[in-house]
Amino acid sequence: EDAAGTWEPIHDHNWPIHLDFDSQYPDVLYYGTDSNNLFRSMDNGTSWERISEDFYTQNGCFRTYPIAHPSLAGVVYVGMGGCADIYLMPGEGGVFYSTDYGNTWITKTIGMTDTDVQSLAIHLNDPDTLLAGTQEGHLFYSTDGSDSWIQTTQLTGTVTRLYFNPYKDLEAWAITKSEAEGRGYLYRSTNLTDWTTLDLNVQPQGGSAHAQMTFLPGSVWLASQSVYSSTNSGATWNALAGPQWTASAIAITADNPQEIYVGTDFGIAKSTDGGKNWQEVNEGLAALVPHAVAVSPNDPDIVYVDTHQGIFVSRNGGNDWY
Repeated sequence: EDAAGTWEPIHDHNWPIHLDFDSQYPDVLYYGTDSNNLFRSMDNGTSWERISEDFYTQNGCFRTYPIAHPSLAGVVYVGMGGCADIYLMPGEGGVFYSTDYGNTWITKTIGMTDTDVQSLAIHLNDPDTLLAGTQEGHLFYSTDGSDSWIQTTQLTGTVTRLYFNPYKDLEAWAITKSEAEGRGYLYRSTNLTDWTTLDLNVQPQGGSAHAQMTFLPGSVWLASQSVYSSTNSGATWNALAGPQWTASAIAITADNPQEIYVGTDFGIAKSTDGGKNWQEVNEGLAALVPHAVAVSPNDPDIVYVDTHQGIFVSRNGGNDWY
């Protein structure tokens, strides 16, 4: 709450999928996760309650992707699909709709031939228009507030993220992850029916399996290993001299476009000058999780840890790491 000066934990679930806020009451949060859970907080994250009791899968595992309505209080959509490599049984999953903050749910799957929903998006300026993406790469769109769905195409890989550009009428984006190919794909559409693959000579190198996007008037921003911006809808990209660590999340607001937050392997990096310079803003964030630890037999203050981000050493008993 202080522009990333300090952080404090508000939830400890170890497999987050998506977090969203009620448009009228931002103290109301919806937190979708893997492993059968959808949580709601009515007090800005101080306390949480599980609101996915009405969801069910025979195989015992599902993930949830909540999207709050951009203008109506208490209205929230949830995409539900299988988790990990556990697929749904026929009739399970889909899109769910609530008008009472998630207390009760209505299933919205008319027209869906694949209900293993892994991602969801709603147009900020036309909230009757939604997109849903599935485990098998199927894309569906709705123009009547999810009362019915139209299948548009099948993309390569699982659709992990969907976006509408709020500054364009129907410009939509999809990020997929192909386990078979070990990489991601980035797609764009201007009519929700035809989707263009941004091929390797224009797509940021490294793929987009772990990536996020955000939008400003006249530009598109992508965190996909590095940080990129485009002013021509992804035809070409400009690489920022971004933070030194691998980037996978990004947030910018139109009110202050010079202030950029990027999620990396090592926490949060912040720029206040449009990406020219960066600082780490990690005070209060949780520590790295080590895979292995070794202590020097000659000096117990010398400790090595192996983490997903690399090997670190402390020479003062763990008080500082390098």
